[in-house]
Parts: sequence; structure tokens; C-alpha cells
Amino acid sequence: MQAPNNYDPSLFATIYNTKHKCTYWDQSTLKTETDEEDEIEMYQTDFLNIFYLKEFNLEKMNWCVETIYEQLKTNKEIISILTKICDKLKLLTHMNNDDAISQFMFLFSFEYLYVMHPFLSYLLEKNNHNLSLENDSEYKTLFNQIYSKIQ
Repeated sequence: MQAPNNYDPSLFATIYNTKHKCTYWDQSTLKTETDEEDEIEMYQTDFLNIFYLKEFNLEKMNWCVETIYEQLKTNKEIISILTKICDKLKLLTHMNNDDAISQFMFLFSFEYLYVMHPFLSYLLEKNNHNLSLENDSEYKTLFNQIYSKIQ
């Protein structure tokens, strides 16, 4: 996939922190003394850091996610992930939610952020350098991690 003609790497550098490493899931999978409240707080901290935010700002977060989605919506792996998440949401909610932006936002939830963020970061970094992902094994591995997580 090549970057869209209107892809602006400088914009993404200011709204999405591709260098941030999510830690909340590492803690929750260890099953240590961490309670649910702590896990949620760690997730929220990771989430805010990813979007360069100091506090919760729904309007800015929505704008950031929508901006990223608009740039990546033609990526075949993103389409595949959204199709699968749509099917899962239909099963969970018994509703027909074909709104791609809502599906994309769902991928930033507690259950998926730790696999979505590395995939999305890699994708944005590669697009930043206008590199092809056709034969990129790391990209495929990251895609498979998120795709398999959506059951």
C-alpha cells in the first residue's frame, strides 16, 4: 500500500505517538496484585499518551481517530480488520453497525489497544517514509496479531 496523495506525516507526528509502548496489557496478563481499577488507569494513561493528551478530551480524541481513519481507510488490512470487528459487534450487540468510524474507534478499546497500537504505529511509520508493505514480514505479523485477537 502506498500512502494516499493527501497523507501528511507531519500531522500524524503531532496527533499519534507511534513511539509509545503500551504497558497496561502486560500488567493485566501477569495476574499480579493489580486490581481492575489499576488496570483501567494504566489503559487510560497509555491511551492518553498515544494521542499526546494530558487529560481526557473526547472531541480531540474523536478528531484524531477520524483523521487517522480517513487516511488509512483504503488499506486492505484495515478493511479486513473492520469487516471482522463489524461481524463481532453484530454478534455481541445483535445490531447492524456498519459505521466504519465506530468500528475503527472500537479498536482503541481496552481489549484491543495493545495489539492495534503497534500495528497502526508501524503502518503510520512506513507510510511516513512512503515504503511498500507488500512483502513486509513484521507488518504481516502485527496484522495477524490483531486479526486473530478479534474472535
